[in-house]
Amino acid sequence: MPMPPPLRRIALTAHVSTSVGWFGAVAAFLAVAVAGLATGDTDRAHGLYVAADVMTWAVIVPLAGASLGSGPGRTARSWLRSSSGALTRSTAVRAYASKF
Repeated sequence: MPMPPPLRRIALTAHVSTSVGWFGAVAAFLAVAVAGLATGDTDRAHGLYVAADVMTWAVIVPLAGASLGSGPGRTARSWLRSSSGALTRSTAVRAYASKF
């Protein structure tokens, strides 16, 4: 049963918002990781890596889950949707698996 247009619009807005937020959080994570690699100070590098770990678990993984959960049901319609969903799933699974 298809969703009514107002509900579909809300779902699409939630999906796009969480997906863009996830992308921005990953970009911020990469900036912090590069800063940690580039610094010569071990205390600063340790602090940056702790911040990157917190960013991963407090921002990136929840946004990845929200992006997957709010996505359209028919993801196999185009190669772009399929590949972005697969990328999000693999990233979330790898982040979760690396914790244990």
